[in-house]
Amino acid sequence: MQNRYPIDADQILPEYPRPQMVRSSYFSLNGIWECAIADDPSLPDLYPYSIVVPFSPETKLSGLEKRVGVDQTISYRRTFTIPLDSGKRTILHFEAVDHFCIVYLNGMCIGSHRGGYLPFSFDISDAVKQENELIVQVQDPCDSQSIIRGKQARTASGIFYSGQSGIYQSVWLEQVSQHYIKRLIIASNLEQRCWHVTVEADEDGLEVVISYLDGKRKVKGLSGQRLHCQVDEVHPWLPEDPYLYPFTVTLGEDVVESYVGIRSFCVEDGKLCLNGKPYYHHGILDQGYWPYSLYTPPTDQAMIDDLLLIKKLGFNMVR
Repeated sequence: MQNRYPIDADQILPEYPRPQMVRSSYFSLNGIWECAIADDPSLPDLYPYSIVVPFSPETKLSGLEKRVGVDQTISYRRTFTIPLDSGKRTILHFEAVDHFCIVYLNGMCIGSHRGGYLPFSFDISDAVKQENELIVQVQDPCDSQSIIRGKQARTASGIFYSGQSGIYQSVWLEQVSQHYIKRLIIASNLEQRCWHVTVEADEDGLEVVISYLDGKRKVKGLSGQRLHCQVDEVHPWLPEDPYLYPFTVTLGEDVVESYVGIRSFCVEDGKLCLNGKPYYHHGILDQGYWPYSLYTPPTDQAMIDDLLLIKKLGFNMVR
């Protein structure tokens, strides 16, 4: 099978990995790392292999194509240089690591995470320097333990697919102000022609401003509060017309860009309704395994092409 999406090791999934909360500060750590696979969980002295992050070691696109045993540890290492701003915090993000990992920066253990499907982050402000060494150790029991693992198995057969482990989504850094936005909770209300935003910050009670409709409207409030963004004439979201409202959230020096689609769902007479009208759902199950990279799409364009093909075939939903 031909690989339709060749990769550039210097530009691996360079797109901003969190599109609903975008900042101007973004530093990707995707690319070539050193690695070691060992039965001993201690930190290795040598890293004999190279691996392209964020592709799992079992994949062709990782450049490694080695299976990590359920009792083994894969250790990743890379160095990086970033300019430091003494007035900023530095946050290290992992979009997904399968399954349990411990993270070290400049010899300091900065944290750990268990679970292969959720993003996580660490505030590394106390450990980061201009020149840095980052080490990530990962263990994955796969189907040897009762953990959430999807359809992975050590031996692919029947409905179970090839197992994968380690870092398999983007690793990245950003620098934020001392008070900063940690999360946006967004909910739309088609009937009321609005959406609501709760800004979760490092502290509640900080002043926030939401700007939308090209800056023509602004809403002021406090972090931790549910803020209301109203429009006069609503443009509903539909699969055939996936309209999104962009908006900006400002908290002190911190600014993030986001978006929302206004739509509603309900069930009437046993029929699922979209925006108050019965809507026939015609969809497919997309397991999301890629021939050369398993869980990880080789490029963002590969995902876009996948979705465009689904729409071209006449489907209006995908699971």
